Amino acid sequence: MSLASPERLEESVSRLLDWFQDKSSVLVLTGAGLSTESGIPDYRGYGGSYHRGHKPMVHDQFMSSEAQRRRYWGRSMVGWRDFYQSKPNSGHYALASLERHGPVGVTFEDSPSYYSPDRSHDILTSNGSN
Repeated sequence: MSLASPERLEESVSRLLDWFQDKSSVLVLTGAGLSTESGIPDYRGYGGSYHRGHKPMVHDQFMSSEAQRRRYWGRSMVGWRDFYQSKPNSGHYALASLERHGPVGVTFEDSPSYYSPDRSHDILTSNGSN
């Protein structure tokens, strides 16, 4: 049986829900690695954009130069294709299930708009649009 099989997923969710029984709330903080299986590149990971020479822009650079802002937004538009074309993976489905059934809140380092397969849940992102 695959680690990502529906049976294993349900078993894992059930075990976690048992653990949640005496908890009033649980925060799940994820990193970008959760979304790499969905085709969203890991910025700082092995072979990621950072290691190919793309360095993050700091606030002062963005604010002080129209050329830098154009560069920032241009790169964002190119990168958005990966987000737009991606689909939820088993990790996202697992978190959505935990959120529906337990005292769970979720925050993402990246901002996968597809996280909640039915798009009915509130999500907090630290690099996203919230």
